[in-house]
Amino acid sequence: MLRRHDVWGRTAHHKQFPRAVFRLPRHRLARFLNRLFATDGTASVAGGGSARLAYCSVSEQLARDVQHALTRFGIRTKLRERSVKHRSERRRAFEVEVVDAPSQLKFCDEIGILGQEMAVLRAHAKGAFEQHQFTLDVVPAEVWDDIDKAKGDLPWAEISRRCGRPASHDWHVGRRGPVRRETVAQLAEVLDDDQLRWWASPDIGWDDLVLPERPLTVLRSLTAFLRHRDLVLDEWGFGRRSGRAQGLVAMFAGDSGTGKTLAARVLAAELGLELFRIDLATVVSKWLGETEKNLDRVFAAAQGANAVLFFDEADAVFGRRSDVQDSHDRYANLQTAYLLQRMERHDGPVLLATNMRGNVDDAFLRRMDAVVEFPFPTSEFRLRLWELLLPPEAPRGADVDLGFLAERFELSGGGIRNAAIAAAVLAASEGVAIGMGQLVRGVAMEYAKHGRLTLAADFERFHELVRSGGSP
Repeated sequence: MLRRHDVWGRTAHHKQFPRAVFRLPRHRLARFLNRLFATDGTASVAGGGSARLAYCSVSEQLARDVQHALTRFGIRTKLRERSVKHRSERRRAFEVEVVDAPSQLKFCDEIGILGQEMAVLRAHAKGAFEQHQFTLDVVPAEVWDDIDKAKGDLPWAEISRRCGRPASHDWHVGRRGPVRRETVAQLAEVLDDDQLRWWASPDIGWDDLVLPERPLTVLRSLTAFLRHRDLVLDEWGFGRRSGRAQGLVAMFAGDSGTGKTLAARVLAAELGLELFRIDLATVVSKWLGETEKNLDRVFAAAQGANAVLFFDEADAVFGRRSDVQDSHDRYANLQTAYLLQRMERHDGPVLLATNMRGNVDDAFLRRMDAVVEFPFPTSEFRLRLWELLLPPEAPRGADVDLGFLAERFELSGGGIRNAAIAAAVLAASEGVAIGMGQLVRGVAMEYAKHGRLTLAADFERFHELVRSGGSP
């Protein structure tokens, strides 16, 4: 039987799941995982109240198989490399850790580990879940780039003082890992930065996407595929003839501010995964071989964290292929080809965003599993965006006319959001409710950012107010 399942003769470093395991029904897969964790798993609650639930192996493939199987139960995990002591030496090992209280609770209820530790862990996870004190309520490490921009030259000691913390408070700047959501929210307020407020905003869902039915349907189908791919590809056997990895590569195309990044966040939130937002300009290097190394690190990090990869401004790399005239052109084309190959070998979801679909080579588009179009919002959808982006708890003046704003000002969803926030800041500084005076000035500020003129024909009775910058 061991030979039939290709297990016979494998050393500890080369263990992996037999293919038959991926076809097991849910209750038998749970029992299989239960026995694995009983031998090499860890379940504990430290004195400080932090819970740990993990599986460790010297076989990287076995650790990845465990992570893959846990995903079928909706359990969020992270894969990390460790150095463990073995007799008189240290060996490399791979640890799969269950990362938050809801996932720990789900593991306890559906899989479990034999022993008293499981009962203690379950009680702790249940308490943390009920109090919403999750082990991992964090924002991805990419937030540090925006923290640096918002901070500027302001010393960390001054930021600590503004936050009511000791000047010596450790913000873990050197570690540059994921940051707790409430920490980002606090930094957003003391630094008065809208981009950090965006990072710190709570989890989102389909109701936050204001799009026509067609792109919404495609996005929901992508989510359904990623949620059920293990069943379809492994248990139902469709993966045996695909000839490629079991991931998904999709391109989001549309003007800036039309909802591409928000859609990526919704997709990741629906799947219970982290979102790794990557600026391709920071990955591509002029030095031979460095781009490939950078990409390998990006994909390895996403694989280990079980995350959605989101490449922004993808047209910078996937533009129409140039004729090879010199070594620079040849190297650029090689980089693009390598990124395509790396995406197609990746087992997880990869999303790419472009503001200019017309600049993307058709040959690359054919390699995508899906292309989702994000149209510029019509007045109907702009009205829905204004209604969504002005929170009900915000004080609103009786003169607010959202229909006028939606009909008159052609703004994207991102532009409407920026204008609404600018209007709220103006109202707060003036000590009044948000009225049309503040809203049209918010629109004018957004127009100015993009070099658009504030014409009297657009602003009508508010034109003089916008020109003077005063309040009504």
